[in-house]
Amino acid sequence: PLFMLSDCTYLTATRPKATLRRLLSSAGFQADAYAGHSFRIGAATTAAACRLPPWLIKTLGRWSSDCYQRYICLDRSCLRNVSHQLAAMDVPTAQAAWSPDL
Repeated sequence: PLFMLSDCTYLTATRPKATLRRLLSSAGFQADAYAGHSFRIGAATTAAACRLPPWLIKTLGRWSSDCYQRYICLDRSCLRNVSHQLAAMDVPTAQAAWSPDL
Protein backbone atom coordinates (compact mmCIF):
# COMPACT_ATOMS: atom_id res chain seq x y z
CA PRO A 1 0.00 0.00 0.00
CA LEU A 2 1.23 3.44 -0.93
CA PHE A 3 -0.40 5.52 1.83
CA MET A 4 -0.89 4.95 5.53
CA LEU A 5 -3.40 7.04 7.45
CA SER A 6 -2.80 8.66 10.83
CA ASP A 7 -4.61 5.79 12.58
CA CYS A 8 -2.06 3.36 11.02
CA THR A 9 -4.57 1.85 8.62
CA TYR A 10 -3.90 1.76 4.92
CA LEU A 11 -5.70 3.86 2.38
CA THR A 12 -7.88 1.46 0.43
CA ALA A 13 -9.34 2.00 -3.02
CA THR A 14 -12.82 2.54 -1.58
CA ARG A 15 -12.11 5.74 0.35
CA PRO A 16 -10.71 7.91 -2.49
CA LYS A 17 -13.43 6.72 -4.88
CA ALA A 18 -16.17 7.59 -2.41
CA THR A 19 -14.57 10.97 -1.67
CA LEU A 20 -14.15 11.70 -5.39
CA ARG A 21 -17.80 10.92 -6.10
CA ARG A 22 -19.00 12.98 -3.14
CA LEU A 23 -16.92 15.99 -4.23
CA LEU A 24 -18.02 15.68 -7.84
CA SER A 25 -21.67 15.54 -6.79
CA SER A 26 -21.31 18.55 -4.53
CA ALA A 27 -19.67 20.45 -7.40
CA GLY A 28 -22.61 19.67 -9.67
CA PHE A 29 -20.99 16.97 -11.77
CA GLN A 30 -22.56 13.63 -12.60
CA ALA A 31 -20.47 11.50 -10.22
CA ASP A 32 -21.34 8.15 -11.77
CA ALA A 33 -19.66 9.27 -14.99
CA TYR A 34 -16.27 9.17 -13.21
CA ALA A 35 -14.25 6.30 -11.82
CA GLY A 36 -11.37 6.03 -9.44
CA HIS A 37 -9.13 4.40 -12.04
CA SER A 38 -7.36 7.68 -12.77
CA PHE A 39 -5.77 7.43 -9.31
CA ARG A 40 -3.76 4.44 -10.55
CA ILE A 41 -2.71 6.37 -13.65
CA GLY A 42 -1.69 9.37 -11.56
CA ALA A 43 0.24 7.26 -9.06
CA ALA A 44 2.16 5.37 -11.77
CA THR A 45 2.91 8.59 -13.65
CA THR A 46 4.08 10.40 -10.51
CA ALA A 47 6.23 7.46 -9.40
CA ALA A 48 7.88 7.27 -12.83
CA ALA A 49 8.45 11.04 -12.87
CA CYS A 50 10.17 10.69 -9.49
CA ARG A 51 12.37 8.02 -11.11
CA LEU A 52 11.28 5.27 -8.77
CA PRO A 53 12.61 1.91 -9.94
CA PRO A 54 10.18 -0.29 -11.86
CA TRP A 55 10.09 -2.95 -9.14
CA LEU A 56 8.93 -0.34 -6.62
CA ILE A 57 6.25 1.08 -8.93
CA LYS A 58 4.98 -2.46 -9.45
CA THR A 59 4.99 -3.12 -5.71
CA LEU A 60 3.19 0.10 -4.82
CA GLY A 61 0.53 -0.47 -7.47
CA ARG A 62 0.25 -4.18 -6.71
CA TRP A 63 1.07 -5.06 -10.33
CA SER A 64 2.53 -8.50 -10.97
CA SER A 65 3.39 -7.74 -14.60
CA ASP A 66 4.81 -4.80 -16.51
CA CYS A 67 1.31 -3.54 -17.39
CA TYR A 68 1.92 -0.53 -15.11
CA GLN A 69 3.87 0.95 -18.03
CA ARG A 70 0.56 1.50 -19.86
CA TYR A 71 -0.54 3.82 -17.07
CA ILE A 72 2.42 6.17 -17.27
CA CYS A 73 1.47 9.35 -19.09
CA LEU A 74 4.15 11.46 -20.71
CA ASP A 75 3.73 15.18 -20.97
CA ARG A 76 4.07 16.89 -24.33
CA SER A 77 7.43 18.47 -23.52
CA CYS A 78 8.91 15.00 -22.98
CA LEU A 79 7.56 13.85 -26.33
CA ARG A 80 8.88 17.01 -28.02
CA ASN A 81 12.33 16.36 -26.54
CA VAL A 82 12.31 12.85 -27.97
CA SER A 83 11.40 14.25 -31.39
CA HIS A 84 14.30 16.72 -31.19
CA GLN A 85 16.71 14.00 -30.11
CA LEU A 86 15.64 11.73 -32.94
CA ALA A 87 15.91 14.55 -35.48
CA ALA A 88 19.44 15.34 -34.29
CA MET A 89 20.55 11.69 -34.48
CA ASP A 90 23.21 10.80 -37.00
CA VAL A 91 21.43 8.22 -39.18
CA PRO A 92 24.48 6.04 -39.99
CA THR A 93 25.30 5.88 -36.29
CA ALA A 94 21.72 4.93 -35.49
CA GLN A 95 21.76 2.17 -38.10
CA ALA A 96 25.05 0.83 -36.77
CA ALA A 97 23.75 0.87 -33.20
CA TRP A 98 20.41 -0.78 -34.01
CA SER A 99 20.04 -4.44 -33.25
CA PRO A 100 16.97 -6.55 -34.09
CA ASP A 101 17.52 -8.39 -30.79
CA LEU A 102 16.65 -5.33 -28.67
